[in-house]
Amino acid sequence: MRKTPLLLALSLAVAATPATLAAHPSSPGSDSPPKNERAQGPKGTHHLLNACVTADATATGVELKVLSANRHMRDVLHGATTFSAKLDETTLIRLVGKARFQPEGSTPKKLSKTGSWGDLDMGDVVTVRYRVERGLVAESMPAAWRVIDHGPFARKCPVPTTPPPVEEPPAGEPPAGEL
Repeated sequence: MRKTPLLLALSLAVAATPATLAAHPSSPGSDSPPKNERAQGPKGTHHLLNACVTADATATGVELKVLSANRHMRDVLHGATTFSAKLDETTLIRLVGKARFQPEGSTPKKLSKTGSWGDLDMGDVVTVRYRVERGLVAESMPAAWRVIDHGPFARKCPVPTTPPPVEEPPAGEPPAGEL
């Protein structure tokens, strides 16, 4: 006899569940969507590229040598080893690691975490992030969503140095080894 009230209560709970699930999960009067439905950046597939900066950046873009990429970005590159990433005013540039350190004796000793295109120098390792639909080609990629500058790494991205100029002897004198 005790099982009857328990079964009755259980059946009422099951019958009321669809009505509870159909109700809106956010509280009345709240304009923001629930936390699990908030978008984290632009919609689209995440395209990720790790690269070396091969020339100082300009306000419109930066030239890169590809180090690695995720599957979606490899499809965009089609085997290319260089890439020109577009930048605009909405591109967020973050400075991390070596990119934040100032020369010795500077105040403050570290730069802010938020940077600009002027902080992207030749020899820096960067991570470029895009949120776009699949199937694009490199030429049709929009401006990067986020660029993370990790600073210079000589082993990954050697910066070419120009040799010192060789002094030539004056025209009337013989070279130093000859008499």
